[in-house]
Amino acid sequence: MKLTDIHTELKADFTIKRDQLDEELHRIPDLMNKWFPILSEERLRLKRLEREHKALIWGKTEYYLGHGSPEMYKQEPLDRVILKSDVGMWLDADAKIAESQSKIDIQQEKVHHIERAIKHLDSRGFNINSAVNFLKFTKGQDF
Repeated sequence: MKLTDIHTELKADFTIKRDQLDEELHRIPDLMNKWFPILSEERLRLKRLEREHKALIWGKTEYYLGHGSPEMYKQEPLDRVILKSDVGMWLDADAKIAESQSKIDIQQEKVHHIERAIKHLDSRGFNINSAVNFLKFTKGQDF
């Protein structure tokens, strides 16, 4: 699921119809049932990306230290000797590692948005109850 898709769905799901507060109150469990599996999927995807990133870093470290396989150097020739102390600099500048980190950053953002949305759902019932009580108060009704 793309980040923009998550934003669009969250906006649609979390818009409260002020004239139908009772229905909104009953939507809370449905929304929880919708977003918990999505959160689980996105968290698992994040864990997978982090594992792949670690493996990529390990492989690139071996490559830059000169410990890679001969096939690796045929595909991507390394025309210089890199000092062990400079490997971190080379890893930071590596395009594949940067791309992998970018994917992780986007995935973390997805997980963060969904977690915040679920946290909002936890307080939604209280907020709707407060709105109902305020409407009763403004109309002069007892609670």
